[in-house]
Amino acid sequence: MYKFLTLLIAFFSYLLSVSAVAKQTDPTRPFSGSSAAVKKAKVNQLVLQSIVEQGGEKSVIVSGKLLKLGDKIGQYRLDEINTNQVTLISAEKRLTLPLFSNVVAKIK
Repeated sequence: MYKFLTLLIAFFSYLLSVSAVAKQTDPTRPFSGSSAAVKKAKVNQLVLQSIVEQGGEKSVIVSGKLLKLGDKIGQYRLDEINTNQVTLISAEKRLTLPLFSNVVAKIK
């Protein structure tokens, strides 16, 4: 009986330690630098994430939303799609979103 109880306590201790270690690291979590442009963006700021051309028709992904020319996102309408940027317009403002940020990474 004493052996069984000792083994049972050891088994549950092992399970608790394994679950604690598993909670510490998430193997599916992306690396910290993978979406720097989105992380640095303010909550209400729009970010151009991708420009796609298929069969002569262009579409873009802005802040996670797929848009084509003329589509709206918030108060803006997608007016122009270029190679490295898009132009959004509203009644008050014209906004240009670059595909790439101006931040240069330094590698040591």
